[in-house]
Amino acid sequence: MDKLDPKMEGLLDILKQAEMGKLVLPQFQRDFVWSRQDIEDLLVSLLNGYFVGTFLFLRTDPTKPPFKWRPIQGVRLPVDREGNYIAEPEAMILDGQQRITSLHYVFYAPPKDVVTPKYTTRRYLFSS
Repeated sequence: MDKLDPKMEGLLDILKQAEMGKLVLPQFQRDFVWSRQDIEDLLVSLLNGYFVGTFLFLRTDPTKPPFKWRPIQGVRLPVDREGNYIAEPEAMILDGQQRITSLHYVFYAPPKDVVTPKYTTRRYLFSS
């Protein structure tokens, strides 16, 4: 039996893996639901050095993922003729999607059509 070997990966490395399609969501995961206030609270916690939880990833064979998958919201991966994403995921996010997606918004500033879901009118993240 393999022992558990948690890895301490840099947050920016995790975000880069998500941006490249190496870190994805299993299709069964719920959608991104955090509000702007939730994201601001996460940033304040990080800047104050507070513990913000851990992430749980399922390592996967990039050529045969165990589940259908999708990128985190805001990541724009190329698609093939059938509309399937073109990427080879190396891991799936089982816990931590809301935090990773929030930080992706902050560091990567996805296109303006990505909005926070709790607003009933269209507003863009961190716009004035």
